[in-house]
Amino acid sequence: MQTYKYDWPQLINEQKASNLTVNEFCRQRELNVSSFHRWIHKLSSTGIKEDSKKEAKKESEQLAKTEYWRSLIEEYKVSSLGATKFCKQKKVGQTTFYRWKSRLEAEPKKEGQTKKAKAKWTEVVVPKKHPISKNIENKGLTEISVKVGEFTVHVPNHFDETTLISVCKALVSLC
Repeated sequence: MQTYKYDWPQLINEQKASNLTVNEFCRQRELNVSSFHRWIHKLSSTGIKEDSKKEAKKESEQLAKTEYWRSLIEEYKVSSLGATKFCKQKKVGQTTFYRWKSRLEAEPKKEGQTKKAKAKWTEVVVPKKHPISKNIENKGLTEISVKVGEFTVHVPNHFDETTLISVCKALVSLC
């Protein structure tokens, strides 16, 4: 490691703290003005490079952490485990898991992707006197079609509600 006659960082800080110009400060300390300016430039550019390296490293680590959590949450979605068991199995804190899950679900998707809408279920009741109920009876419809994302599920008149809900939830997770 190279040593210098003066502690330039300390001298530069002292000059900044004083109300003296660089020329006045250098004259009082018997320093070369050109050398002083060269050290100001050298130390400021080194500091910037170090800050940039630190920021790049920090961004890289954050990106790796985000990708880790994204893959872990995708793995959870396809597993049949509840969050508590999954977190225990993967040895991650449940609070941390939910925080990351929330954060990743809230972030904007990559170009071309749209944010997945939460599936909401509602009961649709068509009164007997409504014109649509007559059309259904008159046309003898034997099934309805339910579109979930890019998938369409054809549901017969007499269907198992639990199975339909399971199928739709599975399709929503794929969208």
